[in-house]
Amino acid sequence: MRAKVVEKRKEAPLLSKHKFWSTRPVMQFDDLDKKDMKTGIIKEIKPEEIPPNPYPLPEDLEWSDIDINTKELDELYVLLRDNYIEDNESFRMKYSPEYLKWIFSPPGSHKEWRIGIRVKATKELVAFLNAAPATGSVGGTVIDMVESSFACISAKQRSRRLIPLMLKEMERRIHARGVMQYYISTSSVVFAPFTETWFYCRDLDYKITVEVVIA
Repeated sequence: MRAKVVEKRKEAPLLSKHKFWSTRPVMQFDDLDKKDMKTGIIKEIKPEEIPPNPYPLPEDLEWSDIDINTKELDELYVLLRDNYIEDNESFRMKYSPEYLKWIFSPPGSHKEWRIGIRVKATKELVAFLNAAPATGSVGGTVIDMVESSFACISAKQRSRRLIPLMLKEMERRIHARGVMQYYISTSSVVFAPFTETWFYCRDLDYKITVEVVIA
């Protein structure tokens, strides 16, 4: 992965100056040239450095913690159904409300880790980001972490750069719970990866997966 990322950076040097990720405590592309990097926390976060209040949103929007035990689960289902993972015109992820309730309520989860954004005037849910507790091993040291996933913005709000705001707000809430490390996955190279992994999908109906161009 390291060699691939270095080559990718040479092809597109602007990746090393990402407007958001170049300001975050993650590996930067310049770090790939360093030969004396040590394993460990990139940045220590002190309790007094954690902002006590949510980050400000555009005036017409507001934060909303999603309660999956109420009708808000149906709102979340609609948002994800219509806006989450759009690979092409023939394929879109569609998770049932029952599955969403199960995946968003693992042991140790918290309501404030299911972040929503609503339009103030209509209360329409237009964005969502989830986080769940996880355990990671870094250099042989086991660390309590949080995995952030299901980042989703409605199509009509995507030009407003809400994802960076949601990630910063999620970081604030995770730190407030005493967890200092969290990770995300992305299909785009936006910062320097420090490892790679593989996952495999089992086809339940190969004919359909071929028809929707994901096999």
